[in-house]
Amino acid sequence: MSESQPIILVCNDDRDMLCLTVEQVKSRGFATVLMAEDGEAGLELTRRHHPHVVISDVSMPCVDGFQLCRILKSPLFPGSDSIPVILMSATYRDVIAEQVARSVKAYAYLQQPYEPEDLFRLMDLALGRDDVRSDDKYLLRYLGTVAVVDDDPDIVRLLKHLLEAEGWCVLTALGGKEATEILSSTPVHLVLLDYKMPDI
Repeated sequence: MSESQPIILVCNDDRDMLCLTVEQVKSRGFATVLMAEDGEAGLELTRRHHPHVVISDVSMPCVDGFQLCRILKSPLFPGSDSIPVILMSATYRDVIAEQVARSVKAYAYLQQPYEPEDLFRLMDLALGRDDVRSDDKYLLRYLGTVAVVDDDPDIVRLLKHLLEAEGWCVLTALGGKEATEILSSTPVHLVLLDYKMPDI
């Protein structure tokens, strides 16, 4: 693999759409484009090649695009949480789909059919080649990162759901000790903390 060129991974179980997206990406000058026909193959290629951007369809068998993104952002894939994931779908085109995409920490949610220039714009932003503008479409904007700390898992689950729906990136901890470990390595903008917990 070329080290001077960004590595782009495209995942789609629709072979025609997969090839079309790959050709579009290559036409933009990206020489190293990996192809995966399902989410499991996408995870394996990510493990082996650590792409700079992942472009994935949502509706795929075994591991869908939402699950793919969630796994990449989890401790199961150390070092992959910073990879921007651009999700696309012709099936799920509503606000709820965007909220789910935001909850799995996707970088953008592109509705199909799309203009190639919209995809190219998202790729440039994901690679840091340009600055975000207020009129950028499809980019999932986050208000910031908030840590929710409580020893009651039901409360943590409820707050996580509510905050993610409003556009926050949410980290959770079931106690003070776990929160200390998370906050020592991850900067956050806000901490919601139960004032009385057994370990703090």
